[in-house]
Amino acid sequence: LDPILRIHILFQDFTETCVEFPIHTAVGYETYCVLNNEFKKTGGFLAYRAEIITCEGEIYTDWEHQLWVKLIDLDNETDSMSSAVLEKSRQASVTDTPF
Repeated sequence: LDPILRIHILFQDFTETCVEFPIHTAVGYETYCVLNNEFKKTGGFLAYRAEIITCEGEIYTDWEHQLWVKLIDLDNETDSMSSAVLEKSRQASVTDTPF
């Protein structure tokens, strides 16, 4: 089992993809192209995060483009909120004040 180069790519339209390449040699390179319709749809690259994953599945090292940010997925965040937090967000307090 070979180590893996995993690259998380953030596009200018704030969509993400993840690609993996097996590492067979100590020195080398890989190319990932965004051309034609894919470029028109995404606007091209914005940033990336790369990781080398060992054969045991651990992150050996990683590096990030200076504009890399982890996007917050609001749909998944809502699913993981506790019921207490959801209940508090539904509660409201309104005081009738005569003018």
